[in-house]
Amino acid sequence: MPVPTPHKDEPKADYISRCMHEVSKNPDRSNEQNVAICMGAWRRHHGIPEPKKGEEDPREELVKVLEKAADYIEKGGQ
Repeated sequence: MPVPTPHKDEPKADYISRCMHEVSKNPDRSNEQNVAICMGAWRRHHGIPEPKKGEEDPREELVKVLEKAADYIEKGGQ
Protein backbone atom coordinates (compact mmCIF):
# COMPACT_ATOMS: atom_id res chain seq x y z
CA MET A 1 0.00 0.00 0.00
CA PRO A 2 1.51 3.35 -1.01
CA VAL A 3 2.06 6.09 1.53
CA PRO A 4 -0.31 9.03 0.91
CA THR A 5 1.14 12.30 -0.33
CA PRO A 6 0.39 15.53 1.56
CA HIS A 7 -2.25 17.70 -0.11
CA LYS A 8 -1.44 21.30 -0.97
CA ASP A 9 -1.63 23.46 2.20
CA GLU A 10 -2.66 20.44 4.32
CA PRO A 11 -1.68 20.99 7.96
CA LYS A 12 0.96 18.59 9.25
CA ALA A 13 -1.29 17.11 11.95
CA ASP A 14 -4.06 16.46 9.42
CA TYR A 15 -1.67 14.77 7.01
CA ILE A 16 -0.10 12.62 9.74
CA SER A 17 -3.55 11.55 10.91
CA ARG A 18 -4.65 10.67 7.39
CA CYS A 19 -1.38 8.89 6.67
CA MET A 20 -1.53 6.92 9.92
CA HIS A 21 -5.04 5.78 9.06
CA GLU A 22 -3.74 4.36 5.78
CA VAL A 23 -0.39 2.88 6.80
CA SER A 24 -1.74 1.32 9.99
CA LYS A 25 -3.77 -1.06 7.83
CA ASN A 26 -0.56 -3.12 7.60
CA PRO A 27 -0.60 -5.29 10.75
CA ASP A 28 3.10 -6.10 10.44
CA ARG A 29 4.28 -2.65 11.56
CA SER A 30 4.24 -1.00 14.97
CA ASN A 31 2.74 2.44 15.59
CA GLU A 32 6.28 3.82 15.95
CA GLN A 33 7.17 2.49 12.50
CA ASN A 34 3.98 3.96 11.05
CA VAL A 35 4.73 7.35 12.59
CA ALA A 36 8.26 7.23 11.19
CA ILE A 37 6.91 6.44 7.72
CA CYS A 38 4.42 9.32 7.81
CA MET A 39 6.83 11.83 9.34
CA GLY A 40 9.45 10.88 6.76
CA ALA A 41 6.97 11.32 3.92
CA TRP A 42 5.97 14.74 5.30
CA ARG A 43 9.60 15.84 5.56
CA ARG A 44 10.53 14.60 2.08
CA HIS A 45 7.49 16.29 0.53
CA HIS A 46 8.43 19.62 2.14
CA GLY A 47 12.20 19.27 1.65
CA ILE A 48 12.87 19.14 5.39
CA PRO A 49 15.95 17.13 6.41
CA GLU A 50 15.60 14.31 8.89
CA PRO A 51 16.27 15.52 12.46
CA LYS A 52 19.54 14.58 14.08
CA LYS A 53 19.34 12.19 16.97
CA GLY A 54 18.18 13.99 20.10
CA GLU A 55 16.62 16.97 18.28
CA GLU A 56 13.09 15.68 18.63
CA ASP A 57 11.46 13.46 21.22
CA PRO A 58 9.53 10.97 19.06
CA ARG A 59 7.38 9.93 22.01
CA GLU A 60 5.81 13.38 22.24
CA GLU A 61 5.11 13.45 18.52
CA LEU A 62 3.76 9.91 18.68
CA VAL A 63 1.27 10.80 21.39
CA LYS A 64 0.01 13.80 19.41
CA VAL A 65 -0.29 11.79 16.22
CA LEU A 66 -2.05 8.86 17.87
CA GLU A 67 -4.56 11.17 19.53
CA LYS A 68 -5.28 12.84 16.20
CA ALA A 69 -5.53 9.46 14.43
CA ALA A 70 -7.92 8.13 17.07
CA ASP A 71 -10.16 11.19 16.58
CA TYR A 72 -10.04 10.72 12.82
CA ILE A 73 -10.98 7.04 13.06
CA GLU A 74 -13.77 7.71 15.60
CA LYS A 75 -15.29 10.18 13.15
CA GLY A 76 -15.34 7.50 10.47
CA GLY A 77 -12.35 8.85 8.57
CA GLN A 78 -13.89 12.22 7.87
